[in-house]
Amino acid sequence: MIDMNRGEDDQQVLLMSLEELDALSVLEPSNPLYLWHFSRARERFRKSSAILAFSVSDELFFYRKYDSSFYLGDTPVPTLASFQPNAGDSLFLEAQTKLDPHALPAIQGGFCECVRVFPDSSIPVYAPRVPSAAERAHCIEVEGGAIWVYTRLPQPSSVSLAHTMACRLVESLAFWLGRMANESFVRASGANRARIEVCVIAPDQWIYPCVAPSVAAVDPGIAVSVIDERSLRVEFPPEAMSLICGARYYEERVLLLPACRALARLGGCSESEAETALAAVMPSARHRSLVFVSGEDAFSVRPRSLPPLHLVESAAEQEVLDEIRSHLVTIGVPQGPLPAKDRTRVLNQIVAMLFAELVKEISMLNAEGLLQWLVAQNEAIVDALSMSRHLEPYNLACFAEHAGPARKELLSRVVFQGSESGGVLQYSVGEDSSF
Repeated sequence: MIDMNRGEDDQQVLLMSLEELDALSVLEPSNPLYLWHFSRARERFRKSSAILAFSVSDELFFYRKYDSSFYLGDTPVPTLASFQPNAGDSLFLEAQTKLDPHALPAIQGGFCECVRVFPDSSIPVYAPRVPSAAERAHCIEVEGGAIWVYTRLPQPSSVSLAHTMACRLVESLAFWLGRMANESFVRASGANRARIEVCVIAPDQWIYPCVAPSVAAVDPGIAVSVIDERSLRVEFPPEAMSLICGARYYEERVLLLPACRALARLGGCSESEAETALAAVMPSARHRSLVFVSGEDAFSVRPRSLPPLHLVESAAEQEVLDEIRSHLVTIGVPQGPLPAKDRTRVLNQIVAMLFAELVKEISMLNAEGLLQWLVAQNEAIVDALSMSRHLEPYNLACFAEHAGPARKELLSRVVFQGSESGGVLQYSVGEDSSF
């Protein structure tokens, strides 16, 4: 039972099974307030219509189908709504399909149940359904086998910056190897059940760099060593933080290339096969360098006091639209097309109502530190937009097959500028402009 209180006169209780709650957590992982929005929309619908539903999942199926809303169209609100029985079963099937739970060969032998790391993607990267506190591990499933990428973790109280970065690197290596899962050198290594351990040297000495590394500074190389016929080790010294934050490119900085070369050797393939495959999925040498491990790593290695990015969810937008519809009924606006002469007046009334609601909501917040909090939230959005623009050319080049029509049109204008070692990707919009 989930009890959401908004005062004694507006108490909401939502009863649902654990199976329904588990499916919803898989289908809507990005919105922690999804249940709250669903419960409020469900309550509003019940105030205007009698409801016949055999389970919450049937109502939830309808709610998700209509973009987080019970809005049925511009026709009058129904007096009775009957939800199709067992329609919610498709939610359980969708959740299972996204997770794709099944057994995979475990690192230490035997099997373990794993689920997809990227539920909305076909990339075959999995992780144990029950994570281990002693290690962070991802598995790349290939035909006839699997490749494990993992790092060992200390006690939770001893986890440091180094271990956090090691977990990021595990995710990055697994992701890009998953992108190359159909390549011969990855399949051969998977058939051999290869393992890649990411190790951090002297974790207590890892610190955030206070200043940018000098241009003349030579970063330590990333050591990729073959342990046995099935195992690789990738080692990072404490100085790797300056390597990650540096802006210069040279071959020693590349993480994926030496790892892929060593993996090819484990599988009995040539290093050139790995180089060709990596160049196909990551056409920019700049992108293959460690500085672009992932978008989130930029936040990890450049510590700032910005809060996590939080955008307006579709469910919140639908709630506002429901409030507008209720307000129109209250002020006596008849159903149907609005005459042109009344549109400005009605729009002004809607804006006034929404502004009053905004003032009411803000008045309920603690005034102490509110302005700073609002500015920080806005800065987080601006910062994320800047990062997105910076990475857009690389995303276009590396994820073209997943791009929509608009991005595919932009991809046709992506070109290499400069040499392979020092060049960047640019794309033009109208005149010569680029990120």
